[in-house]
Amino acid sequence: MTTFVSLLVSPVGPPLLLLTGAAVELGLGRWIRRPGWLTWIALGFLGGAGLLYIALQFTVVVPTFGHPWQPLLQSAANLYWVADGWNYYIGALILLLGGLGVLLNRTRAPDGRSLPRLHGVLATDLSIIAASLLFVQSGNLLTVLLTWVFLDVIILLRLAVEPVGGASLAERARSSEAQVLSLIGAMFLFIAILPAGPTGLAQELAGGVVPPETQTLLLLAAGIRAGLYPLHLWLLPRSTRALNLSERLLDHMTPVLGGLWLMGQTLRLGGAEQLFTPAMLFLIALAAFVSALAAYTAQDHAHYATFVLITSAGVAALAGVLGQAPGPASMMWPLTAFALGGALWLVGDQVWRAWGWQVPVSVGALTLAGLPFTPGFLMQPALARLLTEGPAYWPALLVYVMAQGMLIAAVLRSWGGEYTASTDLPNSYLLKLLAACLLLGLPLAVAGLLPRFTETLVAIPNTIDPALGNPPNVVAGGEVWTVLGMSLVIGFGLVWLHPRIWPHLGALPHRISRVSQLEWFFNLMLWGIDRGAQVGASGLRVVEGAGYFGWFLALFFLGMLLVR
Repeated sequence: MTTFVSLLVSPVGPPLLLLTGAAVELGLGRWIRRPGWLTWIALGFLGGAGLLYIALQFTVVVPTFGHPWQPLLQSAANLYWVADGWNYYIGALILLLGGLGVLLNRTRAPDGRSLPRLHGVLATDLSIIAASLLFVQSGNLLTVLLTWVFLDVIILLRLAVEPVGGASLAERARSSEAQVLSLIGAMFLFIAILPAGPTGLAQELAGGVVPPETQTLLLLAAGIRAGLYPLHLWLLPRSTRALNLSERLLDHMTPVLGGLWLMGQTLRLGGAEQLFTPAMLFLIALAAFVSALAAYTAQDHAHYATFVLITSAGVAALAGVLGQAPGPASMMWPLTAFALGGALWLVGDQVWRAWGWQVPVSVGALTLAGLPFTPGFLMQPALARLLTEGPAYWPALLVYVMAQGMLIAAVLRSWGGEYTASTDLPNSYLLKLLAACLLLGLPLAVAGLLPRFTETLVAIPNTIDPALGNPPNVVAGGEVWTVLGMSLVIGFGLVWLHPRIWPHLGALPHRISRVSQLEWFFNLMLWGIDRGAQVGASGLRVVEGAGYFGWFLALFFLGMLLVR
């Protein structure tokens, strides 16, 4: 009994409770057909996991959990989890966003019928949250690698059990194929262990020492998991017909938080030195610009929302690299703005489309824009370093300012014209949307209005840049206001111009959108792989045939060898 209790009050306790909830959902779903009951059961297990997670803060020592692991042909290592500081904060955000993803699951089809396999969807929802928690609580490279693969498997399972809805079979097949990109990240992690030497598996993320090759591969893996452009293909929506909030929160934002968490850990291990160069910063800013262009020109709502989130994650990564204290301290405010501001914008956009109420979507948009009294403003000094570091960094500054301005114009689309509120959503779902706005708005307000209290609460020191004054959420130097002002001028200018010039551009925005989203590149890559496989198979059939030609070649080469 003592062992069981100690397991529950360890970093693996909440994930285990969520996995237990997933098993219960699968079992009860065979007999219970009421979607409301199944949803409340899932939310009950989420609430229990949340209480266990809060209890970790009141333990006498830092909560850790380890288990020995002995692989073949490798030295022994421990599976190791730790819930403190950076790990704990990201885990709390994952519980919040994942819980909202479960809450906002559509339980009925537009015709009023219950969705099939809802119990399977809810079970995989709980499993995704559990796997993400295990990933971001990882304490060493071995645990990161294994939990990465576990999370990928759960995402594929959710794709398999999710109702087809508006997605065609071809779109679902493409989405499954795109998940291969995430599995490539696991390969990068595996290769990253090799340069770290015999003890690479046990190398801890906090205070560890890894070679530059390992840092590079960890950064690549973090970029894939964070869905940074152009490594975003596995995040593209499965259907262009409608936006699925639960899918964006659980299949997009939750794993991306894990990628930004890994980036923060890698920057602390020394990865910032590889990225803090004029050329690398220019490439990161250029990727954010093309992603923002895809968001600004997107024709359907699903891709529009997806690329806004992809661009926001790219800006967060850029700010993390430019921070004064690279690592969790430099990533905290950018990640907070992405998680809380991006999620509030996403949910608030649905509220605006349903009721015409602009407050939630505008608050989320202004957070992503980096205005004062929001967490987004607290990362502006890092971005302003592109101006103060010297002329070599000014090309990156120019591209970033254009990217941020285009992102601002994209997220403020609700300001660009009149909208008549209309919806086919049931009243119960609208109430869930309002509850989600409240649950996101409260921590966002605390982080924006009380940044020093938030810094103390999350136990991550040196998150507030010295360039900020008192209070830090509104007082800053001239370089900060210059960079922020340029982005705002471009953004608001595009908002004003959009309804005036867009109708005259014809099909040009659609073409730009299709090119910048890179789905054509993915399809081309799949075609190349398929053609290569066909050519290889044809060649093998020619060589093998009935067996005679293969024996002829074998004897020919054997004769050549004997002659020599």
